[in-house]
Amino acid sequence: MTFWKTAALCLVLSTSALHAQELSAEARAAATERVEGFKTSFAAGDMGAPLDYMPPKLLSRLASLQGVDEATLIEMTKANMAELAPKMKFDSVSMNVDAATYQMTPDGSLGYLLIPTEIVMTIEGAGKMKATSDMLAFQDDGQWYLARVTDPSHTALLQDAYPAFAGVTFKGETIEPVLD
Repeated sequence: MTFWKTAALCLVLSTSALHAQELSAEARAAATERVEGFKTSFAAGDMGAPLDYMPPKLLSRLASLQGVDEATLIEMTKANMAELAPKMKFDSVSMNVDAATYQMTPDGSLGYLLIPTEIVMTIEGAGKMKATSDMLAFQDDGQWYLARVTDPSHTALLQDAYPAFAGVTFKGETIEPVLD
């Protein structure tokens, strides 16, 4: 191996090491507390709970795309969810923070968790379904927020609101029937 190839390899390895940081126990505890709050709200039937935990720049971007202010977007979304609520029942929501992976954005500016998430729901006309994905969690201004990134449109919107996520890809969601 030539000197330049060795030097390049060392540079790549040292850069990778910078991005492979660990999440502190304190930060993991704060993320866990936030996830538990989300699950509690959701289990209590608060269909607007996802909005309370959505990253602020993402919420702002969604409102802008809809041509409304954030308060109006929240009310519209809660009304839509209330309309859908009688047609679906959330049987369980599991988010395993202990199994979450911690990663850094490509530019190294933002750490985030990918939390294995499983939602079992009964949908009128479709039966019981299980959705499996990763929930994205990251801090904005010292607070942990959660975001679904289960399809390319979610990822594009996230990257628009938070450019640090440019180049990050997320695995999709799988949905399958639950056979009793």
